[in-house]
Amino acid sequence: MQYCPYCGALLPTNAKFCPECGESLAANTIGDVSTKQTQRHKDSRNRRDKNNDNKKSLYGCLIILLIIAVIAAATVIMYNNTQTHSNALIPKEDTSDTLSNRLEEEEDSPSLSYEEQLQMREKEREAEIRKRVQRIYDDVLQYKPQVNYTGRYCTSRLYQLIQQANQTGEYWLDYDYWISAQDCDKPHLEMVKIIDCYEDLATVKVYVRPFRDGQETSVIELKMLKEDGAWLIDDFIDHGTSLKTRARRTIEESQIKAEIMHDDADTINNIH
Repeated sequence: MQYCPYCGALLPTNAKFCPECGESLAANTIGDVSTKQTQRHKDSRNRRDKNNDNKKSLYGCLIILLIIAVIAAATVIMYNNTQTHSNALIPKEDTSDTLSNRLEEEEDSPSLSYEEQLQMREKEREAEIRKRVQRIYDDVLQYKPQVNYTGRYCTSRLYQLIQQANQTGEYWLDYDYWISAQDCDKPHLEMVKIIDCYEDLATVKVYVRPFRDGQETSVIELKMLKEDGAWLIDDFIDHGTSLKTRARRTIEESQIKAEIMHDDADTINNIH
């Protein structure tokens, strides 16, 4: 039983032509066709085998690259963990330096702007003033009669005004301006609050409890002035009233009374 090498139809015995496609079925032709088909099958099989080999090579390369990537990622993670652990073992720098030292260091740093440097200077002044007021009141509230606290911690002009007012003989103050109270028993400082702060001027509020066991708290506003390199008190403001103003008023009233008494004495002398 033979089949047409061209269309695959069943051929009659000793057929010379295919009844389906009409192709010649000479013996040499069938041999040539069979040989060509066999060669085409071999070529096709070789191409398939080659493609399969290429695919296997590609898959192998991809697997190798994936393994390399996983190893690299694991190495990076281990390195980072090691660095973090090493940094944790390094002792931290001492941060107890003063604001002044930090300011000098940050001024040298180009990352700080001019405004940031001004803010650092303001913080430094505030810390200096707060510490100064705390030291003043720690000393004043101990109250040693032999110590002239006003002369020690007030500006020269405020001290002179208070001295002149005291010399008038008038009872011009009925309270202690340091604590804004008439009486006290073991007074203590509660808080110091900076209101304004400039190069050589500052406004500070001081909260003082005149009686340690009491609930009353006095609030005194201090006008601070930097004199001879030290922060001193230039005025006490109590309930909106200035101590300097009261001292000047007392001095002026005393002078007016003295003038009136002098005029009255002249008038009496003229009468006699």
